[in-house]
Amino acid sequence: AVILPAFLYNAEGFAEFTRKELDEMEKLQATMLRQLLEVPKSTHYYGILMETGWLTIEAQLDYRKLMLYHNIVHSDEKRTLKKLLHVQKLENRQGTGITLYA
Repeated sequence: AVILPAFLYNAEGFAEFTRKELDEMEKLQATMLRQLLEVPKSTHYYGILMETGWLTIEAQLDYRKLMLYHNIVHSDEKRTLKKLLHVQKLENRQGTGITLYA
């Protein structure tokens, strides 16, 4: 209940993760789940996810990014980030370093 939220704390703020970084995070989650559930190391990771209802790290990051975007879109018009998103949409800007689901 504490380890994974601490591990992913503010991860949605990063624009991109490399495939190598995602794979390493998935391995860490698999190790934590196997130890927590006291199952053998040979237990298939996706089988554990299906049985426990957990999401992959990649899916959790996607969800967190969508929730961040949702919170920005539905926030006060005076927020700097909302103003920035609005300008980015109006000007159809690309390559600003901000990756949102606009």
